[in-house]
Amino acid sequence: MMGRFSDARVLFHDISSKYKNGSGNELYLKSQIQIGDLTFLSGRFRDSMKILESASGETNMDSGIYAELLRIEGHIYRFNFMLEEAIGKYFNSLELARTLNILGLQGKIYNNLAESYCWIQPEKAIEYGNKSLEINKNLNAPVEYGKTYAAMSIACSMNGDFSSSLKYSDMALSTQEGIKYPGGMLYAHGSYCLLYLMSGNHDKFMMHYSEMKNLVHRLNAVEFTMIPYYIYLNSPELKYIVENMQWIDFTKTLNNVKAIFGS
Repeated sequence: MMGRFSDARVLFHDISSKYKNGSGNELYLKSQIQIGDLTFLSGRFRDSMKILESASGETNMDSGIYAELLRIEGHIYRFNFMLEEAIGKYFNSLELARTLNILGLQGKIYNNLAESYCWIQPEKAIEYGNKSLEINKNLNAPVEYGKTYAAMSIACSMNGDFSSSLKYSDMALSTQEGIKYPGGMLYAHGSYCLLYLMSGNHDKFMMHYSEMKNLVHRLNAVEFTMIPYYIYLNSPELKYIVENMQWIDFTKTLNNVKAIFGS
């Protein structure tokens, strides 16, 4: 969570190796899901999907673990801007989370639904965002409700409600800075970028774009979050991420992003 992804990956690989084919099958599967999660953060989307698909083929997988696996698969599609596919995965995960009465997982999924719908159906993003806020604030989960604020900011920008968007971006950034979560700060600055892109304030757009770039460099990951803004600026970095990341279908990703922005 603090951005030490390489260190985390080593630890989860150690756990996975220790418990594979042993009595700790649950720990093995949980570690495989975390490895899949960490793998896509560097843009290795197809490698991540293979890890998760392999884990899903294991026998006797606990339903709660499977629900989390589906949620991570949703992330892979969401960051490829294949939003319908992402939403389908999230709803499948939510159905299990409700059946199992796992409230924390439900809160995460409501946030993920807000993060998906904010680009295409802002009203639904606000609806699911409010559900996320209700659960995650009761659970004292600022990572989750901080990300929800960013998603609600994007939804408001897409609706042209820039004053509400600014309010939510401010809340997102202050929440994530308060817990020193760099990924959350990145999403918050991304929501400011969209706000100022849509409202036509180029100087403020570039200020938050630079903050995003600094965080991506610090994390050495999640550069794919920059794709809408690379496309908007026709940035030379776009060529790099096209050639060096394992997009599921980059043509579809590009067309989906352009459709969102009407270009």
